[in-house]
Amino acid sequence: MFPGRLHDLTFQKIKELSLSESETLDYKEKVENSDRGRQDFACDVCAFANTDGGDLVIGVTERNLVPSAFPGIDSPAEEQTRLTDIIASRIEPRIHGIDYKILEIDEKGKGLLIVRIPKSYNGPHVDHEKRTFYRRHNEKNDRMSWKEISESFLSRKSVFDRIRDFLNGRIQGFFVPPTNGTTNYWYLGPPVALVQGITSILHLLPLQSFEKNESLNVQELRKRYGNVSPFPLLLTREGMSCDVFSRLNIDGILLYQAPGVNHSYTQMFRNGAIEAVRVYRKFEGKTPIFPILRFEDEVRRWVRISLEQFREIGIQPPFHLSVFIKDGVGSVIDTRRPGEDFPIFTSAYSPLDRNPLFLPEILIENVEDTEPQLMELFTALWNAYGLPRPNISPK
Repeated sequence: MFPGRLHDLTFQKIKELSLSESETLDYKEKVENSDRGRQDFACDVCAFANTDGGDLVIGVTERNLVPSAFPGIDSPAEEQTRLTDIIASRIEPRIHGIDYKILEIDEKGKGLLIVRIPKSYNGPHVDHEKRTFYRRHNEKNDRMSWKEISESFLSRKSVFDRIRDFLNGRIQGFFVPPTNGTTNYWYLGPPVALVQGITSILHLLPLQSFEKNESLNVQELRKRYGNVSPFPLLLTREGMSCDVFSRLNIDGILLYQAPGVNHSYTQMFRNGAIEAVRVYRKFEGKTPIFPILRFEDEVRRWVRISLEQFREIGIQPPFHLSVFIKDGVGSVIDTRRPGEDFPIFTSAYSPLDRNPLFLPEILIENVEDTEPQLMELFTALWNAYGLPRPNISPK
């Protein structure tokens, strides 16, 4: 696989690197439009997804595993459409997160087509017409043994077990305050002081971060983004404080509003996991109010920007998103957006009846369209307040 972002790759860089075929890189002069050609391509994609992902470069002649010529292919955009159809029609289960890059090589419209296949966590994948599982080994595709197929399923379970352990540890910390006002060194709660109120806690976790014991260089990453976290606070622009503070801590990079008491923070952990916390403080008389449409707008924006930032720093999908609401018992929802002043009819809504409230967890594989999955979260939250979610379009 070529280093860095696929978006930044150029034809000149490919020629200069002249990388050899490997477990994560393969060159093809073309993909034949025949049964054998479609089958070979589907097997290549499955093998990359079942191993560690990789780049498939089409339009390159190789000799002794390295590029020897770059004849390119005609109409690479049309070829991308054809290959996308092959992937969708032949491979089970579906592979999400496949990306493409077209590199023009002459004025006649010829170009290279790069297919970047991510390591998949919902495999193993198979070409359903051939019914054979493949994995990459060195520069070739090998059939997977029954043991390897079994281990692939177990590996997926292991990743989700590690995610569950991480979430349980973080969630527990929010409900175990220090004793007697003294420091409790086992306390794993918020890294900054928070105001009291209805607290939403989001975790956006790359599955690749929980497969291997890898650690990001958070010091260099923070410096790259001007000594702040690359990830935003869970606030709309209207709610953002004028100043944003950032510092390194034992967990990674912390972004927060102020040195004192905060309404929001974002913690980026060294393995790439993200925790975002937001406190809402609104009342109708003595009744706490949860601004549900503002919450939806803020979550949409935060998820969109965070997924863009993951792509920027080279962390690939899928991502596990979990949300829980703390200290919302007895609250009712405010269906107004910021700036609207319609009355709130609190008696029409059912107060929230549990603490904490855990919303359905979702797995984000298609980062280009997260709305259907986010809608699962939002609908469940409306239901928790005793209402169906109305047909309201995103702001």
